[in-house]
Amino acid sequence: MKSLLRPILKNNSPSINSLLLYKNNIINRQLLRSVTFLNDAGKVSNDGHFSIKESQIVQKLDEKSIKYTSGHACFRIEGCVYCDKCKNNEENGKINGGIYINKTTGYFLCNICHSNGDWNDFCDNMLSNDYSQSNSKPKEWNKIYDKSIPITDLNDDNYSNVFKNFKFNKSPKHMLKKLQIRISKCKNYMYIPFFTFDNTIAGYKIIGIDGKLSMYPSTNCPGVLKSHNSEKSAIVVAEEKDFFALLPLNLKSEIICLPYGYSYLPQSSLPVFEKYENIILWLGDAKAIDASSSFAKKLGEKRCFIVKPIDKQISASSVVSKGGQILPILKNAKSAWHESIISFCDLREEILSEIQNVDQFSGIKWNRFPTLNKILKGHRRGELTVLTGPTGSGKTTFISEYSLDLAIQGVNTLWGSFEIKNVRLAKKMLQQYSRIPLEENVDKFNYWADKFETLPIYFMTFHGQQSLRAVMDAVEHCSYVHDIAHVVIDNVQFMIDVSGDSGSIDRFWKQDVLIQSFRSFASKFNCHVTLVMHPKKGMDGINLSINSIFGGAKAAQEADNVMIIQNYDTDSFVKKKYLQISKNRFSGDLGRMSLHFNKSSFEYDPTDIYKENLNNGDDCLLNVKNNGNDGCDYDRDEDDNVDVDVDRNGNDDCDVVDDVVDDARDYIVRDNNNKRRINGSIHHWNKIMQN
Repeated sequence: MKSLLRPILKNNSPSINSLLLYKNNIINRQLLRSVTFLNDAGKVSNDGHFSIKESQIVQKLDEKSIKYTSGHACFRIEGCVYCDKCKNNEENGKINGGIYINKTTGYFLCNICHSNGDWNDFCDNMLSNDYSQSNSKPKEWNKIYDKSIPITDLNDDNYSNVFKNFKFNKSPKHMLKKLQIRISKCKNYMYIPFFTFDNTIAGYKIIGIDGKLSMYPSTNCPGVLKSHNSEKSAIVVAEEKDFFALLPLNLKSEIICLPYGYSYLPQSSLPVFEKYENIILWLGDAKAIDASSSFAKKLGEKRCFIVKPIDKQISASSVVSKGGQILPILKNAKSAWHESIISFCDLREEILSEIQNVDQFSGIKWNRFPTLNKILKGHRRGELTVLTGPTGSGKTTFISEYSLDLAIQGVNTLWGSFEIKNVRLAKKMLQQYSRIPLEENVDKFNYWADKFETLPIYFMTFHGQQSLRAVMDAVEHCSYVHDIAHVVIDNVQFMIDVSGDSGSIDRFWKQDVLIQSFRSFASKFNCHVTLVMHPKKGMDGINLSINSIFGGAKAAQEADNVMIIQNYDTDSFVKKKYLQISKNRFSGDLGRMSLHFNKSSFEYDPTDIYKENLNNGDDCLLNVKNNGNDGCDYDRDEDDNVDVDVDRNGNDDCDVVDDVVDDARDYIVRDNNNKRRINGSIHHWNKIMQN
């Protein structure tokens, strides 16, 4: 660390690059996590990423003659065999301590000493206690005691007013005693502890009377808010208001509220759910359905049931506030486990949910690219998007802002940048996030870096040529641990081994395998994958099409969306570009979006231009219009026959954007010139033939 600081401290005016390098070497210990995969010996190697096989864990435990029981998501070892604290914690000769080992990642956690670590740690320190120790209670929770009082100590009037002010359903005091909820002395903040599977406080949430909330720790809290019943079934909700709505109903299930809502489910909290035979996931609106499916895979799909957001059952709090019945909704929850063959009856409720929530099921909307919302309708999980464009056209710059826009809205994003290093990519994204030239505003670096650090963006530490296996292991592991919703690979060509004497056919076959792997991953993990790909060679100077993607036709066939960055020159020799949507499997809408680059902040002008595709056979209508709301609309194709229509929709005082008109005029002039040249050539050859 000192060696890293020296070049910065010597210079009184550090550059943005040196500051970012310093910042990255600190935050990347958390964000740029290096996940590893198992070698043949059953241990984790350091040259790749992994998702451990369940059989390898069993083999290792059997080798050490360690007794275990298999749960839904974890293996449980009776007693913490290497920890003296656990060995001494006995009742009637029975050891109460126990280790939970995640079946997918190998992450382990002891419920007595709270030792935890990865599978490598477990293998290397099987008989020692050299593990990361976590306190039984966060130190900050002790400080809260000094500035707060138990909520159950309030008199009846104040008790009722607190729940009214925080807009929570009031619960009887005896139900809240075990929850240890506290209230600030000014009654403006509520402190809610989150408990591990052995009822130890592992974190807490601060909720303000204004609705603002903060969670400690900010990531990977192993605890949940639960009603402390001894039932074998659980109802899982995403928000505290839903928890308090269900708590007074005396349901025959334990009520559980997740620490981070439907954003992600930490693997350290999975042991809490091991005792339940049935789990009902009621996480809220249509946006939470994708999270419900992902969480069910972690918890075990066969025991999970999902409440669909249809009619008036969007959330538990909304149902209770309207006097609705909870039990019928819970009984109608659909199993997350689907057999290979189902009937329409099994899909009926899900179809109704999509019809009633069309806008939400269309996906997350972009804030910086409203035109994409009109064409693609939104960003949806489980899809595969391919982006291509000429070399130097700005594919990485565009896709970084494209993904940043989604991450700001809470879409957990994993970046695999093989072409440029993470420092340069993170610098570019930070510039786009701040929307100011940080080179000229170095004093604002820490402010924007601290805000950027809170975004759910993760970076793979790969760079340069990589094998498909290593990358897929990393992607699958990160998707499981961090509930990734969007994976960006820039670019695919760096994952195709071109060494040796393999010919083009072999390279095309490898690319097809790669495309199929990511297609399968997107469907299996319900995660959106964006692949950046180069076009075929020799495509310079001409408009690209869906057939211009490098390799065979597999990429275009498997992709749900195909986006192409097109370059073109105006007659005034000004280079311009636009984004063309050439495939859209969700709605079928195609179109183009103007790209105006702002070099100082590395972002594209959010005032974009919507072009709706109106191609009908051989003729193409070039439509330039302004409706006063959406900007100027136009479209053009490479066909010969072009008609022009200018429509101001009755708004005489609304001017058409100048550059759109220029673009349209330039295109018409070029098209007419081409026609003259063609007609001249035909006339010339006709004369020759006549002679």
